[in-house]
Amino acid sequence: MIKERSLPFLLLTLLCLLAQPVSAEVVQQGMPGQLLASADFRPGDDGKPLLLFVHAFLQTRDFPTSRRLTESLNEEGYPTLSPTLTLGISDRRNSLPCESLHLHSIDQEVEEIARWVDWAVDRGFDSIRLIGHSAGSVSVIAYLDQYRHRLSKAVDQAVLISLTYYGPGRPAAYETAELEQRARQLLQQDKDEPVSLALSFCDPYPTRPGDYLSYLRYTAGRVQQVLADSPVPTDVVLGDKDFRIGKKWIDQLKNHSARVHIIEGANHFFDQSHEFDLLDVIGEIIEAP
Repeated sequence: MIKERSLPFLLLTLLCLLAQPVSAEVVQQGMPGQLLASADFRPGDDGKPLLLFVHAFLQTRDFPTSRRLTESLNEEGYPTLSPTLTLGISDRRNSLPCESLHLHSIDQEVEEIARWVDWAVDRGFDSIRLIGHSAGSVSVIAYLDQYRHRLSKAVDQAVLISLTYYGPGRPAAYETAELEQRARQLLQQDKDEPVSLALSFCDPYPTRPGDYLSYLRYTAGRVQQVLADSPVPTDVVLGDKDFRIGKKWIDQLKNHSARVHIIEGANHFFDQSHEFDLLDVIGEIIEAP
C-alpha cells in the first residue's frame, strides 16, 4: 500500500518523466560517394507534419540552436528528423574545424536533404516541413532551387531561421571578391586542387575551387530570387539584433515577398529567453502554413 505522504513525490516524478523529450532513434542511410549519413528521428502525434531540420555551417544536429528547437517542438507532438550532413565524411559526428580540408559542396548538401526527404516519404509522411538555421537555411534554399521541378509533393513548407547568404560584403564573413576571382581563375586553368581560401567565419578555409564556388552561387540576390519563386510557402524568422547578417540584409528581407517574422532583441542563435520566442513563432508558422 502506498503511503499517503509519498503521493506528492510520485506525482512529481511522473510529471518529470512525462516532460522528458522522446528518445531519438538514430537512423542511417547511404549517400552519394559511398558515404554513410545518420539522423535523429523522434516520432510524434498522428496527423502532424514531420519537421526536417538542417543545421548550421560545419555543425551537426547537436548544435544547440537546432537541438533545443527540435526537442521543444517534438514535445509539442511534432515528429522530427534531424540529419547531420556528411560534409564529405562518412558517419560524421563532430563539427568540422575551419582548418580541416573541406571536400564538400552545397550541391552535395542538397542531394543529402533530398535523400532524407525520400526517407521520410518512404515511411509514410505526406507532409514535411523543412526548417533550416543560418547556413542550413541557405542549404534549404538551394534544395528548393535545384529541386523546383521535381520536388516531392510531401514537402509543403519551408521555415528559414537566421537566413543568410554567401559572397563578399556580408558581416562576420571572410569571403571576398578577390578570393572568388582566384577560385574562378584556378578552375578555368583546370586546377581544382585544394587551396587556402576563406568562407563564412573560416579564414583559412582549405577547399577545392569548384566546391568553394558552389557556395558562392547563393548570393544575396539569388537567395532573394529563390524566395520570390519558392515552390512552397516560405517563412523567414530573424532576430533584429543579429549582427552576423546585418541590418541591411534584414531590411532587404523585410521588404521582400516572403513572410518575414522579426523577434525583437534576438541574436543569430536565439539564445537565453529568446529561444521561447522562437519556439512560439515557429509553432504559429507551422500550425498555419
